[in-house]
Amino acid sequence: MKKRIFSSLFLLASAGFSAGCAEQFVAKKAESSDRLQYMVRAIPQTLLDRSGNACASADGVVWVSTTKVGGEVKDAYGRRYALSGKRDTNGQVSAGLAYSHQNVANWSGNIYDEQGSGSWQDQFGCEGNWQATRL
Repeated sequence: MKKRIFSSLFLLASAGFSAGCAEQFVAKKAESSDRLQYMVRAIPQTLLDRSGNACASADGVVWVSTTKVGGEVKDAYGRRYALSGKRDTNGQVSAGLAYSHQNVANWSGNIYDEQGSGSWQDQFGCEGNWQATRL
């Protein structure tokens, strides 16, 4: 009898756990389906930074939701940067680029529907423009 009660409790607990996981999965899937992805290309307008090093272009993929932006870009030297920021209802975006957990650049502009564009400035004295195309 004890074994049967334990087995029944285990099945009930497992069913509750599975239902909770399914709800979380559905919520996560709905959240990710609200995101649009864009291919981004950043081109420097300045040739050299304050130390005399060449300013680099960067390419990557960013996602955009109704209120947030995020993603990753890689510069011409192979360094990867995490992009994270916000988006308002008019499509205006502002974000930071982090390298090794330190903010190294600011990124702003507009992303709406099929494309976007804006400008960026880094802490080393490089600045330029970026363009985004929806994937």
